[in-house]
Amino acid sequence: MAPRRSVSWFILAANLHLTAGRGITITPSSISAKKETQITFTGAKNGDKVFFTKAECSAVTDDAAAVIKNGRAGITVAEEASGLKLCLKPAGGAIAEQAGVSLNVIKPTPPSVVESVSRSSITRGVTTSVTLKGAEANAKAIFVPVEKDCSAASPKAVLNVDGKGSFTIPSTGKTGEYKLCYQSPGGSDSVQQTAAKGVVKLQVQESATTSQDEITGISPSLITVNVPTVVSFTGAATGDKAVFVHSASSDCAAVTPEKDVGAGHAMFTITTAGEYTLCYRSAGAQDSVAQNGEGVKLQVKAPGVTKEMVGRWQSKEGQLDCTSLTYVPYCGVSQEEKCSRTYMVQSGIGYKCSWNLQAWPPKCTVESATDVAKICMSGRCANDACW
Repeated sequence: MAPRRSVSWFILAANLHLTAGRGITITPSSISAKKETQITFTGAKNGDKVFFTKAECSAVTDDAAAVIKNGRAGITVAEEASGLKLCLKPAGGAIAEQAGVSLNVIKPTPPSVVESVSRSSITRGVTTSVTLKGAEANAKAIFVPVEKDCSAASPKAVLNVDGKGSFTIPSTGKTGEYKLCYQSPGGSDSVQQTAAKGVVKLQVQESATTSQDEITGISPSLITVNVPTVVSFTGAATGDKAVFVHSASSDCAAVTPEKDVGAGHAMFTITTAGEYTLCYRSAGAQDSVAQNGEGVKLQVKAPGVTKEMVGRWQSKEGQLDCTSLTYVPYCGVSQEEKCSRTYMVQSGIGYKCSWNLQAWPPKCTVESATDVAKICMSGRCANDACW
C-alpha cells in the first residue's frame, strides 16, 4: 500500500475563495513545501476527504487524501507549486474539484536569510522594534529561548520593507539568550537563522522597576496654569518617562507616564492650579511610581494676582527701614528691571518683589506671605496704610 501523506496546519493570512455547491474556503492559501501545515476548510464536514493536485481530481486516490476533523486537516506538499486544485470527496459521495479554491506552495525558508539584528538586548514585557538585516517585507519572525526548536514556534511579528518588526517577550518569559526563528513571506514554516558569525540571537533582560527617588529635583518647581513650561529633571536617564498628577485628586497608579524626559527636560502644560505629584517610569519599566524626594513637587499657580498676594499679612511684628521702601506696584507684571527685594504697602496690604530664580530666564515676581519679620507696624512708615 502506498505511504499516506503527512498533514498539518499553520495559520497565515489567506485569500478566501468561494466554491460552487459547498462554498468551501481555505485558510491559509499559501504554505511552505515539506512542512506539515494545518489548513482550515470552512464549509467542509467531518469525514470529508481533501487533497490538492495539479492533475484532474478523478486521477487522485483515497490514500493521498487528508481527512477533515473539526474543520481542519493537515497538508504536506513536497515541492514548490502554484494554483493547486482542491479535490473534495464527501463521505459516501463522489470526488469533485472545488471551483475557485487553489493553494500555492513556496520553497522552504532558507536558514541564512537574516544576517544580523539591530539590538543586542530587549526587556521582557516591553514591546520593542527590532530590524532584521536581510529580511523580506511581509516575512514573519519570532525570538525563542536558544534551547527551543524553531520548528515548533509560530512566527507572529510581521516585518516591513526595512525588515523592522515589533517583538514582545512575555513578562512571564525567561531571561537569557534567545534565537531568531524566521518565516518567508507566504510560508508556513519556522526556520532558525544562522549567519556567518553563528546563530542570530539577542539577550532578553529582566523587566526594570522604578524607585521612589529616581528624580532628586525639578526646575522650575513653580509654573503658571496653561503656560507651556520646560521642566528639568535631576536624575533623568535616556528612555525615562514622566507625568504630573494633581496630588489631591489622582495618584500614580491610575496614570501612564508618556512624556519622554530622557534628555533631562521636557515641556509641560498644566491646566489646573494646585500641587502636583511627579509620576515616573524608568527606561524598560512598566510601572508608574510617585517620586517622594524633596524638591520634586510641582506648584501650579493661576495667572495674575493670587489669593495670597491680595490677602492681609498674618503678622505685624518686626522692623522695617522706611528709607529702603520703594513703591513698585505690580513689579512682576511690569518686568521691573530693578527688582532686588523692594517692598511696598498699599491699602493695608504688604508686597515684596524679588527675582524668581526657579524660572528660566529668571523673572520678577510678587510675593506677600514671606519675610513676616519685615511687616510694617501701625504708626510707622505707611502710617494709616498699616493695620
